Amino acid sequence: MKRVIAWIVFGACLVSVAFGQIQSEGTPRAMSAGASYLPAAPTVGMPSQDNSAYLAEDAGLPKAEQNRFAAQIPVNMNLSNSGTWTMAPDGGRVWRLRIESPDAHSLALLFSEWYLPKGAELFVYNDNQDDVLGALTAFNNWVDGTNVIRHLKGDAITLELYEPAAVMNESVLTISTVCHAYRNYFGYAQRDALDNFGDSGACNNNILCPEASAWQDEKRGATMITSGGSRICSGSMIRANVATNWPAYYLTANHCGFSGSWVFVFNYESPQCSPNADGSTAQTVANATLRANWANSDFELLELSAHPPVAYNAYYNGWNRNDAASSSSVCIHHPRGDVKKWTIDNNSPTVTSYGGSSVPGDGTHWRIANWEDGTTEPGSSGSPLFDQNSRITGQLHGGTASCANNIDDYFGRLSVSWAGGGSSATRLSNWLDPNNTGATTVDGSYPITLANDNCPGNYVTLPFSGTGSTVSATASGSGCAYPETPDVWYFFYTSPCSSQVTVSLCNSSYDTFLEVRRGGNCPGDALVDCTDDDCGVGNLRSSATFSSLGQDIIYVRVLGWNGSVGDYQLDITETALDPVPANDNCSSPTFVTALPFTTTGSTCTAANDFSFCNMGLSNDVVYTVIVDECQSITASTCGGISNFDTRLTVRTDGNCPGTTELACSDDFCGVQSQVTWNATAGVPYYVVVGGFSTSSGRFTLNITGGGHIGAPANDNCSGSLPVNALPYSHAGNTACAFADYDFAGCGFEASHDVLYTLNVPSCQTVQVSLCSPNPSYDTRLQVMAGGSCPGNTLVACNDDNQCGGSFSFQSTVSFGALANTNYYILVRGFNSLSYGPYNLNVTSAGGYISTNDVCPGTAVNALPYTGFGNTVCSQDNYANGDCYFAESSPEDVYSLTLGATQGVVISLCGSGYDTGLKVRRGGACPGDVMVVCDDDASCGGSSTLQSVVEFTAQAGVTYYVQVGGYENNTGPYSIRMEQKVLNPVDSLVIKEDGGFVRLNWEDNGAAYWTVYRSTDPATLFAPGNLMSFPPVNNWTDFSVLGTQYYYAVTYVPDYMVPALIAAGVGTRPAQEVMAAVYASLKLSADPVSDVEFYVGEIPACVELAPADKSETTTVLPAGIHLFGPGTSTEVSVPGKNYSAQ
Repeated sequence: MKRVIAWIVFGACLVSVAFGQIQSEGTPRAMSAGASYLPAAPTVGMPSQDNSAYLAEDAGLPKAEQNRFAAQIPVNMNLSNSGTWTMAPDGGRVWRLRIESPDAHSLALLFSEWYLPKGAELFVYNDNQDDVLGALTAFNNWVDGTNVIRHLKGDAITLELYEPAAVMNESVLTISTVCHAYRNYFGYAQRDALDNFGDSGACNNNILCPEASAWQDEKRGATMITSGGSRICSGSMIRANVATNWPAYYLTANHCGFSGSWVFVFNYESPQCSPNADGSTAQTVANATLRANWANSDFELLELSAHPPVAYNAYYNGWNRNDAASSSSVCIHHPRGDVKKWTIDNNSPTVTSYGGSSVPGDGTHWRIANWEDGTTEPGSSGSPLFDQNSRITGQLHGGTASCANNIDDYFGRLSVSWAGGGSSATRLSNWLDPNNTGATTVDGSYPITLANDNCPGNYVTLPFSGTGSTVSATASGSGCAYPETPDVWYFFYTSPCSSQVTVSLCNSSYDTFLEVRRGGNCPGDALVDCTDDDCGVGNLRSSATFSSLGQDIIYVRVLGWNGSVGDYQLDITETALDPVPANDNCSSPTFVTALPFTTTGSTCTAANDFSFCNMGLSNDVVYTVIVDECQSITASTCGGISNFDTRLTVRTDGNCPGTTELACSDDFCGVQSQVTWNATAGVPYYVVVGGFSTSSGRFTLNITGGGHIGAPANDNCSGSLPVNALPYSHAGNTACAFADYDFAGCGFEASHDVLYTLNVPSCQTVQVSLCSPNPSYDTRLQVMAGGSCPGNTLVACNDDNQCGGSFSFQSTVSFGALANTNYYILVRGFNSLSYGPYNLNVTSAGGYISTNDVCPGTAVNALPYTGFGNTVCSQDNYANGDCYFAESSPEDVYSLTLGATQGVVISLCGSGYDTGLKVRRGGACPGDVMVVCDDDASCGGSSTLQSVVEFTAQAGVTYYVQVGGYENNTGPYSIRMEQKVLNPVDSLVIKEDGGFVRLNWEDNGAAYWTVYRSTDPATLFAPGNLMSFPPVNNWTDFSVLGTQYYYAVTYVPDYMVPALIAAGVGTRPAQEVMAAVYASLKLSADPVSDVEFYVGEIPACVELAPADKSETTTVLPAGIHLFGPGTSTEVSVPGKNYSAQ
């Protein structure tokens, strides 16, 4: 047993080659024409390895354990963390990675994760490109998801994975171990003494020597097994007793310890008999599945992960399960992992136990007592023992044979292994004779299985033209028309574009039949066509034409009519169907003005107009994005129907397609693209959808916007820019500003606006202009004042104006600015779609004096009237000295002329400083006679520092209203002039009552009344004649007998009450009291002989008619005086009642 154990050197330095390391046809793209798009593969260097140290370590081992040749380097490299992806011109993509381990004779790889989707191709090659593995495809996927890649010559290898667009992102590759060969596995460089090639004893015979000429078929089934860094065992392909489609069964020794990740090396032999030379180890199959094993006879039956490719010309050796011993025996093997050798015994073997000599022993083994030519050594374990008819009778278990002691080798007997341990997992019968035919011998043969005999068959790319034969094919089952007809299969993907596909067998040599199916797993979900003779009249060949919306998987089944077989030629072509898109170029881009925006499109038939992303031209389409709000915008082809390798760019400045590239994307989400940029409102951005290299197809484009960005600093009051010195100029842009403010009085709708705060140290005329340089949009200017920003009073507003002598959509305003007063300048647009860059210029046109500073000021001809002003910029022009408060303050003047006599109230309530107010009349402005004046008055029921006056304005008389301040106060004011409406004193009744006179009048709502008495009507309103200031509507005079008195009753307005109280009764000037009179009556208590009426201050004769009409109407010269326009009252005297109008 020690000999057996010594032959087994285990290792984990094996990297999966995908499903069996069987290579499909193809050439790495880096080695093909048009590979300039591929950048250099990035290199990952391995830690330094000391070859000499490994060799020295091996030298200390027993010779039987010196079969290892490679060191294991743990790594973790996958498609995401290593290598680079590059888009291929056909819409697929290529991943490349170079691995370098200095001083390695060769490198192999172990994959802990491995999956290649249909259509993907993996190549591995060395730097000299003289050792190329691949294409490895989906056929190389192994059931456990791992794999290995055989050793390739040199100290650096490059992996190249191609993924078609249809299977983008589906591949999975994770490299877990790099195998660094410190022995010369290939013998192409300087060999050292411990290389496996040539390590076998000199007595061994090369398989190509003349003595072995009869065994040149069988040798093609005998192979070497490597595991990790070691060449461990030998074995052979073995044929199952079935007519066709033989399973890839492989017989070796159980003690070799199958690990699941072996590599089986075919045709490793010296190219000549002598001199001995190293051979190629490039033909390999990796991975297998254990089908059965049994320790008693030391057999192990595996099924390789795939059939060896046709190029290997593998031979499936036959077998003999009879108990009778053969007349001679041959062993084909790889002693010490050397090139293939041939050993012969010309005697019959004997039946015995392993390691014994007694006959029959336990009967499990054949004993070769002595080899006539050659021997076996470590590494020969598992090799087949052939009888004289070239059939396998057992596999090598072990022994003591060597060139120095060429005796006693033991082979487990196939006849014993046939029944084995009694179950399918421990015997050969279930696998080598699945139909239980009872056969005891089966001859070896080359396989007749076609590579594309079963679905899905061969993967091809379009256009495709190829030949083949169905003569050796088997039937896949019932077709769309004929059952059990030999057939072969092909599959392909249509382009990402809508297309018309033609599949033709028209140039074939027999009566064909054609089945085409679409979608899903093989054989396809939907039948596309089932056709026989349609290549023209008299032509028995087949052809099918159909449409594809893009990226369909198509399965083609080639068969014959009614069981016919023969040679065929398959031609597949594709023609694009998509129309030229409307937005193919800048002449008609698709406009996008509202977000979010989603659309689908195609570049299949678009022209290649634009070069972007530094990647050259590609089929492309154009979208123009213009938004009315500054925001972050994202354009993406991720998701949806996007089915090709897209590119995206966004450009701006100038006409389409723009001169400045803002963003560019190739692979953002897989092979789809996404760009994000900050957009300014109103600015056109050109989004171009193209493909990597020449890729084209269908896509979904999503354009979305984020929140508002980029608002200027002076977008609102918090950042209003100060303008404190003139001239002032500032360039800005309203595109990203919010529409913050909208005021009644300026008109137009809200728009993007920005703010400036003007405050000048002296009164001056200010001009604000947007004319130079002209903005690119329709502007509007607005100036506000009052209160905090943005103001509450409109000062000036303009939309369109003259700029440079010509009409313009730009704006200018001019206004008088008060010293130390905030004015809020709003730069805006005509409407919500008007915004853009501007240049604001603010200049001074000289000093400013209020328009009301000098006579006659603002003319007021109708009531009510409201005005606003400011005496800050006024002068003290009219100090008349006729009002009781100081007259040193500047004042503004208003001229009031009304068409009808009426009571007038003038109020400065709400003004911003301690005001003074007076009214004059007569002569030229500012008037000769003071009518009324006031300093402080009640406003809204509270005492204030503002002023109010009331007086009767005569029709056609001009009154000059002066707005001033207490002492020298100035400031902003609000002036309100309106008609005073208060019913006159009415129904005055005077009665004599026993020596006194009682006056009664109707309450007209006044707070107080004044009662005057005089013996002379001409001096009735003299201050000394003010008798009483009653708050009620009656008064009694107790000392009237013997004297004729004239009485007058007036009401006192609210605003005069405090002043009258403060001054004392009878101390106010007569003219002040006169100003308050609206209706009064004076009447003697004695019998009346005549009556005199006055209207206003002008005497007039009126008619007095007794109320009872008992007396004739008489015009009397004197007696009763009626003051106030439009008054009507009853007068009662002893014995008489009169009605006066």
